[in-house]
Amino acid sequence: MRVSLFEIAEREEQTVQMALSAGEIGVSLPEQIGQVESVEDVVLDFDRAWPHRISLHTRGRAKVSIPCSRCLKDVEMTLPFAGEETFFEAEGVWSGDSEDPTSTLSDGFLDVDELLLGQLLLEIPSKVLCRKDCKGLCPVCGQDLNVAECGCNRFVPDPRMQRLLDVFSEN
Repeated sequence: MRVSLFEIAEREEQTVQMALSAGEIGVSLPEQIGQVESVEDVVLDFDRAWPHRISLHTRGRAKVSIPCSRCLKDVEMTLPFAGEETFFEAEGVWSGDSEDPTSTLSDGFLDVDELLLGQLLLEIPSKVLCRKDCKGLCPVCGQDLNVAECGCNRFVPDPRMQRLLDVFSEN
């Protein structure tokens, strides 16, 4: 979805609020991270407190499915997100306050999907677990250790101790 900052700037109201429905939003996570099931309660608050400047406050929730960091089962979670951006107009050109090369602003149009995606990515935990005591996958055969033990020898000797082990194995 794209929003024209020129139209927002020309309105008489100082504050413009937009509530977006799920059908208007096309946010999707990169494939290696997970999937967005739905995005809900998204509100965009545009504030024209000063001439040639628009502040944008966003908030919403997203239901996402992300693989567990240990066993790779999908974990469904609801992530609230919020953000704030400021846009400036100079000589008919709108620009953002960040020096981000992947700007969500192009020719005075704000790409809301990209903006929301950036805010959602900041809310994803660095390590997602299906449960606190997740045992993960066997590094030898790939068996899900939460389901059953595989019986594989998973002992991996420390390579720094190899010479010491060689000395003991000679005797």
